[in-house]
Order: sequence, then structure tokens, then C-alpha cells
Amino acid sequence: MLRLAAERKRLGLSQLEISRRTKMAPSDVSRIESGRFRPYQGQLHRLARALGWRISDAQKLLDEVETSLEDGRRGA
Repeated sequence: MLRLAAERKRLGLSQLEISRRTKMAPSDVSRIESGRFRPYQGQLHRLARALGWRISDAQKLLDEVETSLEDGRRGA
């Protein structure tokens, strides 16, 4: 589980609530959380705002997603 999902759960927010706050499709939030989709820069900034993160914290999320996507391509 990526930090995004852990933080969302810690804050007591649903994927639907994050989706509403960020104006993103719930499926996109789910795919980002599971590391199957790399968010665009605008999505990344909206996620950061929705969770109260600094942009540098959101950049760490992007790094996590990149690692997850690479692992998936390698079959890990």
C-alpha cells in the first residue's frame, strides 16, 4: 500500500471523498493508491492539497508510484 492510501485512511477519508476533493475519478484515485497509475502533475498537486501535504511530500508519492510501476513491469 502506498503512502497515499495509508494517509487517506489515517485521516478517515474514503477514496470517494478524495475523489471529490481533487475532482478526480474514483478509479484514478484507486489506481494511484495501488501504484498502477502515475498521476499527472496537476493531479499530484490536487492530492497534496486534499491531504494537507507539501508539494515535496507529494513528490515522494510520485517516486513510490514510479517504483511500483517498474516492479509491475518486471513482474515483481
